[in-house]
Amino acid sequence: MSAWITLDCILGSFSSFLEKWQTLAAAMIALCAAYKANKLIAAQMAQTKGLEDKKIEGQHTAYRASLVLTLTKIVRYCQVNSITLKTVHQNISYAPDINIPILPEAFEVAIEKVISTSPSKNLTELLISLIRNLQIFDSRIHSLKNHKSNGEIITQRNIETLIRQCVHIHSICGPLMEYARFRDENVPDHIDWSAYENSISNLDYHRDEFEDLFSEMDRLKSQGKMPDIY
Repeated sequence: MSAWITLDCILGSFSSFLEKWQTLAAAMIALCAAYKANKLIAAQMAQTKGLEDKKIEGQHTAYRASLVLTLTKIVRYCQVNSITLKTVHQNISYAPDINIPILPEAFEVAIEKVISTSPSKNLTELLISLIRNLQIFDSRIHSLKNHKSNGEIITQRNIETLIRQCVHIHSICGPLMEYARFRDENVPDHIDWSAYENSISNLDYHRDEFEDLFSEMDRLKSQGKMPDIY
């Protein structure tokens, strides 16, 4: 009788142990399944992100290439305005008629596409600066034309301020053009004096004709400042 009791106890204990082991085994299997599922999900997300990154990179390459045309139009816009400003500056006493070119069509859209896929903070900030300066300059030069139409006095200081702004816009286009043409992957975080002076030369400004302009540039340069463009 006691043997049956002992056997019953053993079987009961084994049954309890087996039940707990099965529960533990089921839990372990569930954990392994969850781990594998998480790994698969993580791998899928990484793959999706990789594909998305490649898609964005491909879009940026296309937008970057098309930026050349937009920048070329902006440079031309600066050149035409520069000729107008020089003419007014040299004939300030009677202020000839001011012919202002139209801003390149859809330039903001083209630049914003590059910004939306930009891999570089410097590139983004320089492009934003270009948009902002173009908008400000265009508004001010149209204001100058309104002054002329209304018979208001236009001073050489007004003109020289616009010339500095025009030169600054032109100087921003320099490093951006190198990037757009795939000649340089690095975009500077600011426009230095060498870029600014290159634009002064390219836009054909000379010290003997614009002494005040160059003196102001020398003063700012000696103080470690860039021209005040706003």
